[in-house]
Amino acid sequence: MSVLDELGLSRVAVHEAGHAVVALYYSCRVEKISMIADPENNSLGMVLLYPTGDLCMDAQVGIAGELAVTAFDERPDMQDAGSGDYARIKKEYLARSGNPDEFEAYLHRVIMMASSVLRNPVRLELLLALAVNLEAKGELYEDDINRVIMQANQVSSELNVALNRIA
Repeated sequence: MSVLDELGLSRVAVHEAGHAVVALYYSCRVEKISMIADPENNSLGMVLLYPTGDLCMDAQVGIAGELAVTAFDERPDMQDAGSGDYARIKKEYLARSGNPDEFEAYLHRVIMMASSVLRNPVRLELLLALAVNLEAKGELYEDDINRVIMQANQVSSELNVALNRIA
């Protein structure tokens, strides 16, 4: 049994929440998170957001879904991530840089930076809160996302107060 199974969370909910957390970290406006399958787009879920326009930041948002899942399960194979994320990142990189020989090194940097964003305990707590809410509702809209952020911030603040009392 995986950690996700023990938490009662699907890979899709955690995957989509991972995209959202990294997008929010880079101040992207996240309008919707969904784990409703879209067979037309060959997608199990999606995050509707406004990209930053920065190639590296947008690639981190793109790869964050699979990285979020692997925070609780096995290591990823980014070229077979179960989604079109890898292909989209590669296509965008090649369109902007045109140098396929440098893509793997670029992808490695993107993975390290996105992993660093997700390893932060407060953002990991937000990821889980978004995934739990997404699992319950199927879709979260901007108001729902903001409510979850506020609740996660409150929990984080209360935890910091408690830890300061102990110290």
